[in-house]
Amino acid sequence: MTKLNVVIPAVNVMVEVGGSNVEFRKVDRKAQAGDIVKALVNSLDVEAGAFYEIVSDKHGAADFLDDAGDVNGRADTDGYPEEFEVYEAVAPVTAESSAESSDEITFENARYRKVNRSAREGDVVKCVSYDYDMTYGGLYAVIAGPGVVDDVNDFCAPFENYPEDFVVYEKVSVPSTPTYREVKRKAAVGERIKIVDAWGACGAYSNGAEFTVDTVRGSKVYVNSVSAPGNSSGFIDSCEYVVLEPVNAQVKAEPSAQPKHLTVGDYAKVTDASGDDRAKLGDIVKVTGFAAWDAKLLQAETTDGRAYAMFSYRFTPATAEEVSAAQAAAQAEAQRKAEEAQETAKWAKINRKVGEFKRGDIVEVTDISGLAVGGKIKRGDIVTLGAKDESDGMFRLQAPGVVGGNWASTQRFNLVTPVEKRFDTQSAA
Repeated sequence: MTKLNVVIPAVNVMVEVGGSNVEFRKVDRKAQAGDIVKALVNSLDVEAGAFYEIVSDKHGAADFLDDAGDVNGRADTDGYPEEFEVYEAVAPVTAESSAESSDEITFENARYRKVNRSAREGDVVKCVSYDYDMTYGGLYAVIAGPGVVDDVNDFCAPFENYPEDFVVYEKVSVPSTPTYREVKRKAAVGERIKIVDAWGACGAYSNGAEFTVDTVRGSKVYVNSVSAPGNSSGFIDSCEYVVLEPVNAQVKAEPSAQPKHLTVGDYAKVTDASGDDRAKLGDIVKVTGFAAWDAKLLQAETTDGRAYAMFSYRFTPATAEEVSAAQAAAQAEAQRKAEEAQETAKWAKINRKVGEFKRGDIVEVTDISGLAVGGKIKRGDIVTLGAKDESDGMFRLQAPGVVGGNWASTQRFNLVTPVEKRFDTQSAA
């Protein structure tokens, strides 16, 4: 059951949140995340008089979990809002009254701290949305890709496109408090920067904000978490920031532990092929570039010549062994196609398709299984093709003393001389 435990005084209601009572008051507006609603009528898995917490207002919704534990949108504007009363918290819910607001967590016996950046391999993310096959409030380890394994055991990376639905935590590895000095220079991948003159923020950041650089392209740096309408790539100009150089030796070592970011010329493996119909799971590709309008859109070419573009989180760096195996397979396939083309050209010279035989052709026998000729035709013998059975494409093999049991399929002999080239079958001029 997901109905809330409430105490109703004279006008407002008291709701238990994180072990403490929080006061809510009735308001006349659309419900939004953090509000609670009171059901006025019974409906499927909703009890009249019960209170429910609005867990998501994404895309203008007003969703709550009903008594069956399902996401219910009846309180939405396009649902049945008249069936609900809306209540808002009289005072904001503080960290003392909400366990979810902690900046540090424990996961698999290790401590993690909340960070304001995109998720990387080795991080932990907390899902704060009901839109995925993931538990609301659940913690998930970020693996190579980067991505996570959801509750149905599928690899996914929704935090790349919907970072607002996830809280990112990084492992606490340095016990001492890091100290930094501000340096005016170009930042490198993994370095922290501080905004000192925000001008192209598109509402995503302001002076004083600190970020970790995710991508560097030439003279430009990109931070995934500041992607916004008008700046979808997360570009930050060099005039807007200073680099925060750590003066603590232990902190200096942290950037080297960051996962490798793919650059032009690198080889990568496809771990999620859903971004392009031409991609195949496990493809080994060479990074050929990045889209000018979005630095996270990676352009790739496979070892067998296919080209496509997908977001970088759908790839992981390929090992030398994987690249070598893919190149060997591509070379073998190229050789097969070359031999096939040569065979096609050879048959085309006599105006035939590959494997097209005619009565009167001279052939070499390569397989005598299926023949019943008493040993009168042996492997390697040169014989003439006789009548053809149009029902199955088999030919009679003509040889001295053979009158029956000599039907053979075209897989059992090779062409030596086509009938059109035999002098003994051509009429005198």
